[in-house]
Amino acid sequence: KRSWFQQSVIHTRRSFFNAVRNPAVIFHRYCIYIAVSVLVGIGWFRVPSLVSRIDQITALLFITIVFMVLLSIAVLPVHLNEKIIITHERINGGYTPGAYLVGHFLVEIMYIGMLSVAVSGVLYSLTGLNPQISRGSFFAFTIFVCLLTAESIMILIAAVVHHVFVGTAMATALFGAFMVVQGFLVHSQYIPWPLRWVQYIALHSYAFAALCINEFDDRSYI
Repeated sequence: KRSWFQQSVIHTRRSFFNAVRNPAVIFHRYCIYIAVSVLVGIGWFRVPSLVSRIDQITALLFITIVFMVLLSIAVLPVHLNEKIIITHERINGGYTPGAYLVGHFLVEIMYIGMLSVAVSGVLYSLTGLNPQISRGSFFAFTIFVCLLTAESIMILIAAVVHHVFVGTAMATALFGAFMVVQGFLVHSQYIPWPLRWVQYIALHSYAFAALCINEFDDRSYI
């Protein structure tokens, strides 16, 4: 029997080739994400650094997080199909769940990292956000962490449901709740206390706050 390390290496290689061969995993997602980024970039094309336009810049950061996370739902069918194969191979003793997760995670980091750079490049070039290189790099890193977290949530949902419709409904409701409490539509202090705790588990809240600080901190507006 192969060691855990050998299983991880084998599954990393297998996950990479499966991702390359499956256009829904990489090619289609890249096209959709870049198309949405272009759409958002045109809608907020070269927003001027004026005090009167700060609300529009904030809305741009809000919609960027919302779109990036919601588009992650599209990968659910891929994970559901993969779950069937993994279940059979796990029963046959092919590899441990830990080896699968490590291999899958390493491949996810690779193509989500490239996707984050591509999306951030499109948005930055069209919208004219904070031009400092360090701010652009942090923007891309925030998008990367946001996408990786959303992808992990979709894997979790795929693990507990068996139908695309149910999983899509769960993810949409969850991400919708996160969107409501992320701090743009309603300030946190005005959220009813039974729902206020949701902001502390919402990836949207942390990503939106990070982008706002990254964009507005130490920057002057006229």
